Amino acid sequence: MYIIKIEPENEQGLHLIQSQSHRMECWLEGYVEIPPELVELAIASGGYCDLTLLDGQLLELHPIEIPGQSPLEIGKAQKLEEISAICKATIHAGFTATLSDGVERHFSFDAEDQGNIAAAVAIVKDGKPGFPYHSDKKRCAFYSAEDIIALGDAGTAHKIIHSTYANYLNDWIRQTEDAAELEGIYYGAQLPEDLQKEMEEVLRCAGLM
Repeated sequence: MYIIKIEPENEQGLHLIQSQSHRMECWLEGYVEIPPELVELAIASGGYCDLTLLDGQLLELHPIEIPGQSPLEIGKAQKLEEISAICKATIHAGFTATLSDGVERHFSFDAEDQGNIAAAVAIVKDGKPGFPYHSDKKRCAFYSAEDIIALGDAGTAHKIIHSTYANYLNDWIRQTEDAAELEGIYYGAQLPEDLQKEMEEVLRCAGLM
């Protein structure tokens, strides 16, 4: 499914476009589903378009020309915005960690959570025996220093892995000169062999593979 942001991002009329193949309905506030018959036109426009809506549904989409930018350049800019937004949302959605009790728990990891976990790690590294924290939808509990440090390590790994992957996707986007190839680049796509090997080596050096 493809969705498009209703309000433009700039004076040139750029509407951000996002896609996720497993979605059955619009998942972001301020966006509207792009009907299947308008998807190709929306992608070709790179998001630079005028929208006609009726009762919350997209009826028409009219591309607009941006002086000095080719359709491929516009598409690349749109794709970079899409990858950035999905990477950020994926990081904030959090990670699953199994701590010393053997129980698997999920922890959200938005900017506030990252700050809270970093503060907890700093406190236990300063000599405290543990720190109160909570996994998603659970009551606060006392976590040992060992578990707090493990939680911090898991969160850091989660963020680095996704940020690194997004960085290599962006490099792929910038390299391509093929509109069809650009359309096939999405968050979760397998990188080309050379980029995949390089990314794996970077993560291996960081101790994350």
